[in-house]
Amino acid sequence: MGNLFSSPPTCVGGWCVTPRKRPPPTTQAVDTLNEALDRADAVRVARVAAGTWDGASPIFYGLLWQRPYSSSHLDVRMIQPENFEQLHLRHKQRDPAKGCIDPERIGTPEGRDIAEITLRLPDGEARVLPMFAYTAHLVPPDTLWDPEAGDGVEGDIYEHGTWTGTLLWDSAVHTAEWLLASAEWAAWLPGKSVLELGSGLGLPGLVCHALGASPVLLTDRPAIADLVEEGLKHNGLSASAAAATAGVRTCSFEWDEEGAAHVLAEQLGGRKPDVIIAADCIFSPLFGDTFLLLRMLDLLAGPHTTALVSLERRSGDGGPRFFECAREAGFDISPPRVVSDTHAVLLFELTRTKE
Repeated sequence: MGNLFSSPPTCVGGWCVTPRKRPPPTTQAVDTLNEALDRADAVRVARVAAGTWDGASPIFYGLLWQRPYSSSHLDVRMIQPENFEQLHLRHKQRDPAKGCIDPERIGTPEGRDIAEITLRLPDGEARVLPMFAYTAHLVPPDTLWDPEAGDGVEGDIYEHGTWTGTLLWDSAVHTAEWLLASAEWAAWLPGKSVLELGSGLGLPGLVCHALGASPVLLTDRPAIADLVEEGLKHNGLSASAAAATAGVRTCSFEWDEEGAAHVLAEQLGGRKPDVIIAADCIFSPLFGDTFLLLRMLDLLAGPHTTALVSLERRSGDGGPRFFECAREAGFDISPPRVVSDTHAVLLFELTRTKE
């Protein structure tokens, strides 16, 4: 592993650049791409037939029902505000502050759902990150007593699936576990730049930061980026946009060419990131069949960038076609890695095959 850092870092314009070699091939690859995709889809179908969690996302649904998730690498639990209705009921009814009778609690830490994440780092440290979650802070306080207010949430958080970024999903959790378990990545990540696309609460990016990556940029739609920024500040982690050489921070990014240019020029100091993470960003019913993710990877990935793309199989997700298009676009795809006990979540490494 020593040859990864055989050359001393060079500092230019505030950027300290370590040799930009990719991490070594990781282990535990299984099956060919199509075999792994078919196997994961068969697991999904079997879970549907068994009536288990609608066939997908056992961690996500468990957290909605206040069931913590725990593994050898991390723990996650949801903490809901006192006197609020259960999270699964509030979510089902699209009434995120249901049960709250005090308008002054809306938007305060005491009136927020929290995803409490405990990371068990390779050095033995247990790091606890309470991140603000869900949408109760978006409810106008004056609608609490208005029976005609509906869900009362400001903006279009429930339109176009934006709400999905306010909660933790299985792909993000399993990607984070894999990063914590990989000795190769733990050795390679320090000092590397990381860009997470469609980050939601940013769990994989936060793990990269905990493992020494810097800078780490968590990007999503404006409402989600604002939510995550509040969580970073709550944990004393937020870095200013001017501090492009260190820390972890957020940026709203709507996935277009202008936004990609802004991310590179203004947020990453004009350099392509060493790592791009995209967890659960392949789903045709939500993101469309044009694979905008692939277009963003094409714009943002450099010749030395490694993209970690994780996918939980869902009906009609478009996964097989996405990877076919990725190869046609000039990306090499590593053998997939099964990163969940159910075999439903897969992790892929994508790198450019041509400079």
